[in-house]
Amino acid sequence: MVRPSDRRQKKFEAKVDAEVLARQTRALKPLMVMGQSVYFPDIAAVESKVKTLVEAQAVTSLQVRDYLNFGREMYRLSKRFSSTTLNAEAQVRVDKWVSRGLDGSLLVKTAQLFGVTPTALPTPPALPSMRPLIWEYRPLYWYKSAWAIGNFNKTTSIWSNSVLAQGFPLTRKVRLAQMGMFLYKTGLAGESMRLGLYNSNAAAYPKNLLASSPPLSFPGPLSEVFDIDLTLEPGLFFLAWFTDSDTVETYYSDLCFAGLGSENLPDLIPITAYGYDMPYGEFPDPFPSPPLYTDAVVYALALSIAEVF
Repeated sequence: MVRPSDRRQKKFEAKVDAEVLARQTRALKPLMVMGQSVYFPDIAAVESKVKTLVEAQAVTSLQVRDYLNFGREMYRLSKRFSSTTLNAEAQVRVDKWVSRGLDGSLLVKTAQLFGVTPTALPTPPALPSMRPLIWEYRPLYWYKSAWAIGNFNKTTSIWSNSVLAQGFPLTRKVRLAQMGMFLYKTGLAGESMRLGLYNSNAAAYPKNLLASSPPLSFPGPLSEVFDIDLTLEPGLFFLAWFTDSDTVETYYSDLCFAGLGSENLPDLIPITAYGYDMPYGEFPDPFPSPPLYTDAVVYALALSIAEVF
């Protein structure tokens, strides 16, 4: 999700306060020095191993430098990650350095000095077929917002303790069957998510809560779905989520547009959703106005239709 620039600036200003930085540096200096006393011998040994390996392959002096940089990256990764994630992160670095002219097989041998075997992450699971919801409806299909003009081919984590309501225009009278959000990664045990539906006010903001799911507790499948029997006239509605999880991830598309009146002028950035930070619980009713922040992508929230009038 895209955090507003003013919130980023305020957080940065708080972090770089001179007194705060000085106090933190004094408190952490002994630990910092101790950490470097371990790091320096380790990195010297790392560089010796890498240099010996690559010089035996008669690489140029300039490339020796690049392989040393790669070796330092493998060292840092081995301290941060493990198992599948470590190998996948290593593969990203291998691909980067191959694009810069280094030998892929020699990079793999270098990574193996650190117990790392570069491999790509598995392909994300396929999403259910979702159709654009504009003029023609068919019962029991999943429909995405008409504002999404691209596929949901990217993934992102979502904020906890933040309500987000995404625009969903309807051009026909329909009776709803289900509402769902399709996830790339579910939350942990004990965490939960709610899904909801809002109508809109004259300013095209979310307004009144029309339906809300009970807490959905991430039982295992990579989706959250709840049944809903509600008849809606044509108009602008908002599908919403609310969670206490910091680990859940969803699909999204950044190829999108929004209806008239929903652009961030003069940049013409499409505003597709509105958000408000608050402790996780019941959906607010009505939706807070004005919202705290906006978003400019479309997430994999969808409706299935029981009947079209």
